[in-house]
Amino acid sequence: MKRLKIVLPQWEGGVNPNYVLGARLMDLIVPAE
Repeated sequence: MKRLKIVLPQWEGGVNPNYVLGARLMDLIVPAE
């Protein structure tokens, strides 16, 4: 569920390359269980 909280907002706020990159980076640092 951690991944959902991090990745979902990118769709709500539109496509923001910086945000998407940050979300993917966080996904690597904090793997979804």
